[in-house]
Amino acid sequence: MARRPGRDGRSRSVHRGPRRVRGRFPVRRGRRRVAVPDRRGGVRRRLVRAPQGAPRDDRAHRPRRRGARRRGSATAARLTGPVLGNKFDVNFGFSGMEKFAAQLRDTRTKAGWERRFAAPDAFRAGTRRLYACLEEEWTAPGATRPLYADFLDLAGRQRAAELFRESGGHWSRLAGLARAAAADAAPEADAAPDPAVRRALLDEFATLVEQSVALERRAVTLL
Repeated sequence: MARRPGRDGRSRSVHRGPRRVRGRFPVRRGRRRVAVPDRRGGVRRRLVRAPQGAPRDDRAHRPRRRGARRRGSATAARLTGPVLGNKFDVNFGFSGMEKFAAQLRDTRTKAGWERRFAAPDAFRAGTRRLYACLEEEWTAPGATRPLYADFLDLAGRQRAAELFRESGGHWSRLAGLARAAAADAAPEADAAPDPAVRRALLDEFATLVEQSVALERRAVTLL
């Protein structure tokens, strides 16, 4: 917002829009960004509902090349480098995925899933939470990979999109196994399930995570 002199000599407020106004805005979910005058004589840009049957320009929905490159670089940075800039960063990106796979295979320490979730109720809670984190809560199905792959398709990065989509299939497979394991763990069970069955399940979890990491490492080199 800027202060500018009015006709009567007094200053007035002007609400500025973007520095450069593009000639075309995409229509998404029935809305369009338009310039709307305000009471003070300025101009603001608001999202308003577009009329039914408003023409769509498919090119307007395609990410601009420069913006797509910038977003791809941001994704690669988050997967390969620091996110918060503190010690908790080890839990993000590829380092976090590799740490997760290692904990799934860990049979000796308390950090490993075999000991951490040894009790039936703990195992049921852990697998339920794993499913929710990959498919439902603060994410999209397949740990958001298929949705990101759709964006990459629009941005013209088809090969990277294929890799992220394949990775999303592994995350969904992992989520499905976790959900089934939680359902099979009866609430009234007093004893832990067969250790060999649990070990095989956790190893399968870890294999799926490792396969996803390998695919995504290849994908970020194409962004």
